[in-house]
Amino acid sequence: MSLHGTRATACADRSLALQATVVEYDDGPDRCTVSPRTVEDGDRTTTWLSADRDVFEDLAAMR
Repeated sequence: MSLHGTRATACADRSLALQATVVEYDDGPDRCTVSPRTVEDGDRTTTWLSADRDVFEDLAAMR
């Protein structure tokens, strides 16, 4: 099994609470960052995802 497959399996077996933070900009698109609610300071820069706000969809609207 590849390292990627092992990591994917390990991640699928654990629960992770996430938070979304939106930063509004006057001179560009708003950005939304999704990160774990609790994360060690040393891991903060490697355990987040940021994208333009308009690419995210409301969860209730997608169900």
